[in-house]
Amino acid sequence: MKRSEFLRISAILGIGMPLLSRCGSTKPEIISQAGEKIIVIGAGAAGLSAAYLLNKKGADVRVLEASDTYGGRIESVKGFTDFTIPVGAEWLHTKEPVLDDMLADSSVEVDVQTTSYNFDLDHGLDAETGERVNLKAIGFSESDLRFTNSSWLDFYEKYILPSIKNKIQYNQIVNTIDYTNKKIEVKTQEKVFTADRVIVTVPVTILKAGEIEFIPALPGKKKEAIENLNLYGGCKCFIAFKEQFYPTCVKIQDEGKGPTRVYFDAAYGKDSKDNVLGLLAVDHYAKAYLSLEDPERINFMLKELDDIFEGQATPNYIKHVFKDWSNDPFAKGTYYPEFSKKTYSAVKSMSQPVEDKLFFAGDLYTDGKNGWSMVHVAAEAAKKTVESLVGKI
Repeated sequence: MKRSEFLRISAILGIGMPLLSRCGSTKPEIISQAGEKIIVIGAGAAGLSAAYLLNKKGADVRVLEASDTYGGRIESVKGFTDFTIPVGAEWLHTKEPVLDDMLADSSVEVDVQTTSYNFDLDHGLDAETGERVNLKAIGFSESDLRFTNSSWLDFYEKYILPSIKNKIQYNQIVNTIDYTNKKIEVKTQEKVFTADRVIVTVPVTILKAGEIEFIPALPGKKKEAIENLNLYGGCKCFIAFKEQFYPTCVKIQDEGKGPTRVYFDAAYGKDSKDNVLGLLAVDHYAKAYLSLEDPERINFMLKELDDIFEGQATPNYIKHVFKDWSNDPFAKGTYYPEFSKKTYSAVKSMSQPVEDKLFFAGDLYTDGKNGWSMVHVAAEAAKKTVESLVGKI
């Protein structure tokens, strides 16, 4: 969800927003004690941020990741073109200095440039009517920034990952978290790990599917929150072309809000000579693509674009890369942009600890004040959780 949208909706819903000044913050209660072991489950944006900040405070931290790599839903592909292809999270949805805040280290200068859309010059195309449309009518805003010389994964690899590489253990699928006793037992398919505190950062879809058993069972309010949240299924595709025959954005959907199906210039704002068109499709708009396999799927996309651009797609096609998030075993979805009092209550409930043993941080495990389903919000949730454990960063 875009911050601008959340600010508008929050006013309607009566959801209180925080002061932008940091001066009014209260000192959090410090829960963890010196020498305690802390396990972070999941090496996505929130998990990596939590481990990074815990490590900065000298905590004994270990990260258990189910897959064979880090990143989660900021997954990216390198080598496809001359810039990193973000098959997961792509935009930075805020103008706040969140990257500096994520590092919590004034001695490090963040060398990340971003580009905003030019709403006076850039335009989109409504595929159904063939009319030129303003990007704001499609759903973009001034806070939707493009990474110029980086990506979300590049940022994490350069600034977050180096200090915690040796803290991550891969291919550790957590099956059970037993917090009955003082020492928490985290069981994977391979072994049993023990900890004093556990931070859960896996997507809500994993919890919703019951893939992690909690002993004792989670409290009713937490289970209700999990039931009320979800991730939209969906996919992303990036197609390299010889020539750029498309505008900044192509809208292909009937409704003007809600689940999305849109083609966009993936090289926009990049220092690139390549022509790459991205596709984001979620919920029912993704079904046409997810029901096919290549080469039928890419031929379907090229035919779709040929119909819009008078046959220019197929002869200009070079290659493509496709990511099916619906069937990713460790994500089972993309993001959750719905905003309502019910959603706000659920994400806030998810951010609450259980018996000061289990902690939750992620894009849907946040206090909800700055929105949800955004990378920087997931990192912010991790920071707040860490500060509750070990004190101000």
